[in-house]
Amino acid sequence: FLHHIAQAGVRSTPLYRANLFKRRSRFTIQDCAVEVDHILVNGAAIQSIAIESEHADQVLAVRSALGLEQFENIAYPLAISRILGLSPLPDEEDYE
Repeated sequence: FLHHIAQAGVRSTPLYRANLFKRRSRFTIQDCAVEVDHILVNGAAIQSIAIESEHADQVLAVRSALGLEQFENIAYPLAISRILGLSPLPDEEDYE
């Protein structure tokens, strides 16, 4: 099955493999579900924090209380794509 779906003729874009390890901690802050993840993608260590609530104002308040406003909000597929070198890093043109 994997061989079949990985064939370039079957898919319009190629598939890539990444080794992933994830350690998750969950708790509640100000009635928001918060998840802190420590992730290894092909040996590259990243951290992720998710804040969830039905009320956007509560999410924004917890985000502010944790001092996370300056951090980019991205999905795992984009983060993994960046680690694999398939997508540019933010402000990549500023790197030397």
